[in-house]
Amino acid sequence: MAHNNSLRVLDDSPIYQMIDAERDKPVGRRQHFVHKHEEALINETDNVDTILHKLLEEELLSDGQYRNICSEQTSQNKMRQLYQYVLSWETEDKDIFLEILKKHNRMLIADMQRRDSMPAEESAPSEEYYLLPSSSSSFSSSHKDERDCDVCGMNHDPADIPVMPNISGNTYRLELGCAGRFCCLETGIKFQVTRPITIEYELDSWSKYMDTLQLQKSGVLGPLFNIKTLIEPNIVSAVYLPHYLCLKELSGDLSWIKCAHYKDGKLSVETPTEVLPFHVILENPSFSSLGVFFWNLIPKAAAKYIPIHGKVHLYFKKAGMKCVEYKIHLYLLPAFAPVNKDFLQEKTSNGFVKIDKPPRTKTIYTKKSYIVKGPGNAHIQPTGLDVQCVSPLESYTDITMDAAVNVIDLSLVQEGREEEIWGCRMSRGEVEELHARVPNYTTPKDLNASSSIPKKHFVDELREALINGVTLVAPILDSLMSAGLLTYEECETIMNERTSFDQMRRLYHYARVWNDTQNNVFYEALKKHNRVLVDNLENPQP
Repeated sequence: MAHNNSLRVLDDSPIYQMIDAERDKPVGRRQHFVHKHEEALINETDNVDTILHKLLEEELLSDGQYRNICSEQTSQNKMRQLYQYVLSWETEDKDIFLEILKKHNRMLIADMQRRDSMPAEESAPSEEYYLLPSSSSSFSSSHKDERDCDVCGMNHDPADIPVMPNISGNTYRLELGCAGRFCCLETGIKFQVTRPITIEYELDSWSKYMDTLQLQKSGVLGPLFNIKTLIEPNIVSAVYLPHYLCLKELSGDLSWIKCAHYKDGKLSVETPTEVLPFHVILENPSFSSLGVFFWNLIPKAAAKYIPIHGKVHLYFKKAGMKCVEYKIHLYLLPAFAPVNKDFLQEKTSNGFVKIDKPPRTKTIYTKKSYIVKGPGNAHIQPTGLDVQCVSPLESYTDITMDAAVNVIDLSLVQEGREEEIWGCRMSRGEVEELHARVPNYTTPKDLNASSSIPKKHFVDELREALINGVTLVAPILDSLMSAGLLTYEECETIMNERTSFDQMRRLYHYARVWNDTQNNVFYEALKKHNRVLVDNLENPQP
């Protein structure tokens, strides 16, 4: 490759003569994205060490160049030194560099691309400027979008204008500055617009509507978007709703794929204009809550196992004051399943950090179970996971292992089969980096002072410890049913779970809407029937 250059020894060495010549070119002749935004990228890029490691893996940097850059003390100096080598790279190498930047500085790159997509009178990129690498560029598989599919292809259309939303709570605000088709980088929804417009939407919950008879006989195939902006006719000519389906693995008629449209509490069913590998198109739409689902006319045999695009998210934490164990939470999700801010804040508040590993799975199927495999000494609970389309973030596998582990190998296989549908490895060096990112253990505040309940309720603050530690679930349910917090049917649903761990997770599904008064009843039931556990959590030993 042209970019594997030796370290600079003399200022007049041939490579540096080439770099100087390249830097002296008129700006219009070297307007690749990474050059147009050179100063901003040098000053604002985050996760620089990770980017450098990826460039080394892609052989865009030699070992000597990598060490030379890493010897710099600040991120800005590392990026400035990196650019000494970038100037000599071929266009395809710069494209890969851009893909790595996009992966680890998503918001920064999206904001730059959004500004670059403004009308010509406001911003006029040259013919040689690359807004996004074309789908024909040769990228390694490590840079594919987590929503790509080995069967269906890449979830990238060069005609899309990527836009990063302004997020406030659960509200997403897209400022679309010109006519075109815009794709939200957070959720995957697309809007085809004929003129500038601002669109606001929220991620709605399918669970609110599951009592609808039609949905009970059908199934969810994508996120539910509550589009709140009142839009004049002909401004939004089409909306592209993301779906989970792996169409290439799906045989038969697609006419059962529909759009659910909720307005004023009523469900109407709309037929999409077209079904694409990753989206369905609704032309000239009216807005409220919209999502993709399969209609109840689908044959039962076909409805049993629906092929979908999947992804795996991993979260890591240290366990115990002296960090004697590591804990990983593994989530198996549909590819377009949004991970909302509240969920991430809950993970962070519980001491977790996200593990950056390729998330894409092979095609997975609804109503099939997937077995989680880990290191030999790891405790895995539950070992089986199935993908949830209605509430994807409610189910996960808890993996606990000794902190002295050298290598962490994780994988997923479909129950009854041997072929992996996903896998990753974490070396000892990666584990040590994760260890350094996780905040140190802090002793919880006195949770029982004067019998008062802390601002964050005991049952919420110690949710994870209670789910893992409670062994007597049935008597707790009796107390909660007597207090009117659970119905008999809800108690039956909880007890149908196989283990106390799963029963407690199901119980917390119902408890998430309880207020402090109701949580007090829950707390008293826990203390009555699992006193030793509650006492240990309230009074941790140093």
